Formats: sequence, structure tokens, C-alpha cells
Amino acid sequence: MFDFFGKVKLQNSPRCYAGFDIKKASPKEFILGVATGEFLDGAHLFMQTGRLYHPDAQIVIFCDTAVSQKNIDLAMGLDIVLQPINKNAISRSYHIQNSRFIEYLKFVLSTSKDSMFFLSDTRDVFFQKNIFSQYSKNEFSEYDLHVFEESNKTFLVECKYNSRWLRNMFGTPTLDAHSEQTIICSGTTLGNWKGMVEYLSLMISLYQVYPNLRPDASDQGAHNVIVRDNLLQSTVKIYPQKNELVYTYSRGDLVDLNESLEFCGVTPACVHQYDRAGSNEIERWLEAFSGNKIRTKIGN
Repeated sequence: MFDFFGKVKLQNSPRCYAGFDIKKASPKEFILGVATGEFLDGAHLFMQTGRLYHPDAQIVIFCDTAVSQKNIDLAMGLDIVLQPINKNAISRSYHIQNSRFIEYLKFVLSTSKDSMFFLSDTRDVFFQKNIFSQYSKNEFSEYDLHVFEESNKTFLVECKYNSRWLRNMFGTPTLDAHSEQTIICSGTTLGNWKGMVEYLSLMISLYQVYPNLRPDASDQGAHNVIVRDNLLQSTVKIYPQKNELVYTYSRGDLVDLNESLEFCGVTPACVHQYDRAGSNEIERWLEAFSGNKIRTKIGN
């Protein structure tokens, strides 16, 4: 039994992380995300579709204490864990976009070494298939870590945000070295236990070496350097924007909206950044079609 922020007693919850014996329950697939304050209100589609297509996975959203009763009730109904972030002396000095990696690593280390993980943003993500099932069918399943390109039309130097993050952390020479590479998104990463532990550990160690990482949501700069400079011993697969696992919407993309969202003839398991500028058509489709589909299957 876990007294969630002193408001609700979560009794007999098989996926309650706090005070929960993971080894006893033995889930092998984990979806981890973070949402704070009002941003949890925007994560309902992530929560609903995450549970709809991953009935056996443990879904954990790390959050602060500003959680509404509505969100607590929704999470309980979907058997999703809302895990309070430990505001210790280390994580307090970091932006939440960066401190989430500390929470993720602590969690991953508490699981068995044959586990699989999907680290995901929550506010702008929805699922259309089971991402772990798609992964197991994929010819690249021998890789330890799987990362995803944002767009094949935009280079890093052309994005003012990504170029600023990378330059502020590592300096202009490093930015210049990566300027003509496409952007790899840090908001969605799939991997096994080995790949995740090494990746998360290196990301956190960079916080110590490069203090400019801490106050800014600049994890994507570090993410691109880690992947592009081959800083991991684990094997890493970089997926183009068109793939069956994760599609990251980019302004101007042409998508087909029928029973599922398709990009270049492919129906991805996960759709990210669907609410970016120019994607109003996707949001209208979600409201009219996908929302009804979710309510019918889940009963919300």
C-alpha cells in the first residue's frame, strides 16, 4: 500500500513502483516518462494509448507533487504508476529535462538485466501499436540502443534551438563538427538493460563535466554528441524518420490519416511531436477518430 502524496491509497496495485517488489512481479517491458504540474494534463493520450497497446508493460511517469485528483484517478484506472521525483540535492540543480535521466537510471538499475525500456516524452506522444512487439520483429533487434531521427530535411546547424544547446554545452568547434548532421531526438529512446545503463550513466556524467547542461533543457545536445561521436560501447542503431518504431513529426510532413497515421506508407508504433506547428490536421483527426477508438476500447 502506497500513500500517494497523502491523498489516495493505492491498494493491491500490481504495478505500483514505490514500495513495490519488481522482482516478484517480473515485468520485462517498461515505458518511462516524466511530466510535471499541468503538463500531466497533456499526457492523457500517452497514458491511454500506452496502456491500450501495452497491456503487460509497466508504465511509469515520474512527476512532482502538483498532481490533480483527476490525473491520479486516470492513472489508477489504467494501472499506470505516477512516481514522485526524489528532489534530492543532486537533481534539484538540474532542469527536469535533464534530471529525468537520473530517475530513469535509478529505476533501470532496479530491474532485471533481460528487461527492455522505452524512454519517452509524454505530452506530445501517442501509440498505434505495441512498440516492443514491433521491435522484436525488426531486423535490427540485435542492437542495444535505438535512437530516432527528427527529420531528414533539417541539419542541426539550421535549428536555432539544437545548435544553441550543443554550442552552449560543448563549444563552437563541436557544433561545427556536427553542423551538417540531421537531428536525433532525445525524447524517444528504445533499448535493452545494457544499452540503457551505459547511455544514462554517460548522460549523467556529462552533467558533471559540462555544468551548462544543468539549468537548461539541453539534453538533446548531449544526446546527439553521444550518438554521433560513438561514445558508447553498446551497439546503437540510428533510425531514419521513416521507420516502423517511432515517427517524429516535422513541420511540412505529409501524412495519411485513416484508421492509423501513416508516414511514407509506414504505420509507426509511436508518433511523437504530433502537435507541432502545422499539424492541426493531425490533432483534428485524433479528436474525431483516435479519441473515439480509445474511449471505445478502454471505456473512458
